[in-house]
Amino acid sequence: MSFFKKLFGQSVILKKDVMLHSYEGFEIAPAPQKDGDNYRLAGFVSKEIEGQRMEHFLIRADIFSSLEEAEKATLIKAQRLIDEQGEKIFR
Repeated sequence: MSFFKKLFGQSVILKKDVMLHSYEGFEIAPAPQKDGDNYRLAGFVSKEIEGQRMEHFLIRADIFSSLEEAEKATLIKAQRLIDEQGEKIFR
């Protein structure tokens, strides 16, 4: 995941023990961004399509006081995004 650190900067929290969550054939990896004393909702949605790994970086303006709250909210937002757009999020 060091690629994402280079791409999005050091403010993306990429824990070594990031738990990938499966949802409707997609994988969701919460990666909240530190924002002062708070955390901004952020994460990655990925899926293998026709042999190619597709990834989408999800970030929203939502701010949370704890890392755990931000991770839970990321899962909910990512699931909603998948429900609404499906594979179109990669276009």
